[in-house]
Amino acid sequence: MKKTTIWKWVLQGLIFNILIFWVFIFIVTNYFVPNYFEIEEKKEKLNNLQLENKHLLNEWLSFIKFKKNFAKDTIENNAYLKNIVNDPSKEFKFIYESNLVNTWNKSYDKFISNKIIELKKKEEDLSKSKLKEKIEKILPYYKFDSSFKEEWLTDFKFINHIEKIIHSFNIDYIWTIWIWNFTLEDSGVKMIKNKKKKQEDWEIYSFKLPLTLIWSKKSLIDFLYYIENVWNISFTENNDDIKIKQVNSMKKYRNEDWIVIKNNFHNIWNYFPWENNIFNNLIIDIEKIKFEDYIDSSFDPIDYTNGETFLNFIKNDQTDEKYEIDIELKFYTKGLEKYKTKKYIQKVIWEYNELVILFSNTINFWKKNSSILPNKALLSLKELNKYNDYLKLLKDDIEELSNDKDLKENLWSIYRKAQSIKYIFDNNIKNIIETDLKNVSLENYNKYRKIDKIKTKTKTETKNIKEELNNLENK
Repeated sequence: MKKTTIWKWVLQGLIFNILIFWVFIFIVTNYFVPNYFEIEEKKEKLNNLQLENKHLLNEWLSFIKFKKNFAKDTIENNAYLKNIVNDPSKEFKFIYESNLVNTWNKSYDKFISNKIIELKKKEEDLSKSKLKEKIEKILPYYKFDSSFKEEWLTDFKFINHIEKIIHSFNIDYIWTIWIWNFTLEDSGVKMIKNKKKKQEDWEIYSFKLPLTLIWSKKSLIDFLYYIENVWNISFTENNDDIKIKQVNSMKKYRNEDWIVIKNNFHNIWNYFPWENNIFNNLIIDIEKIKFEDYIDSSFDPIDYTNGETFLNFIKNDQTDEKYEIDIELKFYTKGLEKYKTKKYIQKVIWEYNELVILFSNTINFWKKNSSILPNKALLSLKELNKYNDYLKLLKDDIEELSNDKDLKENLWSIYRKAQSIKYIFDNNIKNIIETDLKNVSLENYNKYRKIDKIKTKTKTETKNIKEELNNLENK
């Protein structure tokens, strides 16, 4: 009996110990071990953070890490930062590493403090130099009336300037030279506003001049080279001044590979014998350019020996051959008279009213006579109707443009709204007119084309322009 009882106790004790052992194993594997690894992982992360913090305190972020950290929301929401970070020239990388990454043995705080001192010193040197004054004069102020101030751009000065350049290159042109509609440039950066300056002084406007140019290939090539290099500037080594490109009068020079090549434009200054620096002129961009035919009319291959270039060959071998190009030049001004701004807004309102009448008349007439329309025209009629409804939705916005109180108090915001509406007209509505209106009613399409040509200033309009100015300023 006792032996049986002892055996049972031993068996029970063994089972109990086994259970305790498995409970211990379960707790260790499911609680202590995961927590141990979690703690070790946290210790490793903390150690990495400490090392990274130490690195930041000593050197700051590398450029690669900077791009990686800012590649998400920050850059996507900041067009300006996105452009400079993704600059293919890699200049921003050099600027970042040379100014924000500490290469000293001192702390990063000390490094930044020294950079701030250097910056203030450069600002002081800049204020003493004439560089700031030169930069501020890069863009002229626009003034409708003639002015005695040389830095102001007027209609008369602009026309005289462009005609002078074109005639210098002996080029014939087709179009009317005039300052047309201004567009407010959006740089994607909010400028720091100076309380001493008016809001309009910070605004940069542009206007475009389309031209058809006809003359010898040599003159046209030289003209395009001139336009591309106007106000082509570079900074001096100390960044204390700017240099405008000079004409290289050497007939031959060595390129980056030290190969001798001919200078295509060594005699460009011959077009402007009365000017010392021909590239110090009104800033011009080539917005669009179209060549009707390939410029090289020869059948023989060009011999590139002895430093010959393609342009030099065209200019010498096909000098007097007539050629035609369509070009759209873009100019910039700083500030804009209220007259021009109000005039632009009025043109947008006028264009809207013309489009509403055009669409409504076409739709109303052909809805009643849809049975005689072909299927293609019926589909176009549906598109016209859709855009007609869209024009109706713009009615409240158009009414805001003609609100006298808003024009006095919020002229610039109204101008921006007018620009956004004009963008819709030019990039959406006009496409519909060129396709669907033409399909539905060729007669109405031709009427629209005639009206469209009247939108630019005529000679009669320019004579009455001062009267319009007085009327607008009284509003």
